[in-house]
Amino acid sequence: MPIEMQSNQRLFLWTLAISPQGNSRLKDMRLKLRTASQRKQLVSLGLIRTSGRPMVVELTDAGWEWCQDNLTTPLEGRSSTTGVVLQGLLKSLASYFQAQDHTVSIGHLIQQADALEVRDVAQPHRTIESAIESACLKLGGNRANVRVRLGDLRPLLAEFSPASVDQALLAMELSGRLTAMRLDNPDEISEADRAAVLLTPSGSENHILYLQGTQPCY
Repeated sequence: MPIEMQSNQRLFLWTLAISPQGNSRLKDMRLKLRTASQRKQLVSLGLIRTSGRPMVVELTDAGWEWCQDNLTTPLEGRSSTTGVVLQGLLKSLASYFQAQDHTVSIGHLIQQADALEVRDVAQPHRTIESAIESACLKLGGNRANVRVRLGDLRPLLAEFSPASVDQALLAMELSGRLTAMRLDNPDEISEADRAAVLLTPSGSENHILYLQGTQPCY
């Protein structure tokens, strides 16, 4: 279900997203919420956390997930902060592409996105989440709550882009349909595990998952 919030609250989240490490001192933020209750609502929704004096505001993993899921949600066009958010996102894109090799460019990214959009309209296909569930059950002997390595899972989801799979996995964990975890023993981590790692918005590495989100017992 979409999260209901005011336009300035959406801008507030995006302002945090373009801040270093997704956090900022409240008094330094360009955009101010109209009331403290608006900030407390974002806290209660699990999208931000606050700490310290002076108060520091930080995006949670759920907040980063909201940004990922709302890239096409309209922002308030009359606010000057909209332009600041756009400039911040473009700056992040510039840094990203400068770090890539010459085979990756913004033109390639846009053309690939256009091609995916055409494919999705022309050829309806199974959803990523249903494919993930089917693949987990296949690898788990048709049983849930069985450890599945992402290195084994990703090859079964080759019809989807890695970024789309990551987004779906994070959304499924957020909703409690699976639990993603890291392998703490370095000797257990193979090259396939490293290549298939799932990163949370805060940068945590996950190598395995359990379908249905039930914490496993060892």
